[in-house]
Amino acid sequence: MTVDVEEYFHPSEVQLSVRQANWDLLPSRVEQQTKTVLELFAEKDVKATFFMLGWVARRHPGLLREIVNEGHEIACHSYAHQLVYSLTPAEFREDTMTAVSVIADACGLEVLAGPGDAAAIGNLLVQAIAAARFQDLGEGRAYVARR
Repeated sequence: MTVDVEEYFHPSEVQLSVRQANWDLLPSRVEQQTKTVLELFAEKDVKATFFMLGWVARRHPGLLREIVNEGHEIACHSYAHQLVYSLTPAEFREDTMTAVSVIADACGLEVLAGPGDAAAIGNLLVQAIAAARFQDLGEGRAYVARR
């Protein structure tokens, strides 16, 4: 089971109307919504991988610790939820490295990375991931933080 943890204004369709510079001005819903999901998972004894945005991790580090303390995995879903194919390899590398650093600081775990589905993200971005010296975790996983 996987969960994308992002604000309602992060999807690319919404970013056309809401500039990233204004995100801090908008009300946050992500913490309460994620806690609701955690409660449901606890009731059913479900474990999941929570794909976090670095932007969310920076603003809600306690949420990441709560997810980890509940026994779930934390994974990186980028920093600012930009469309991968709109980034250069250098921009992708910077976004990823910033996200990995922020997520690791927030949850206290080492964040590993792998290219996941190379066909989906493109050969140039796989090369950028390799240049950042991230580890290939296989099984379609990408940027996973583990105990």
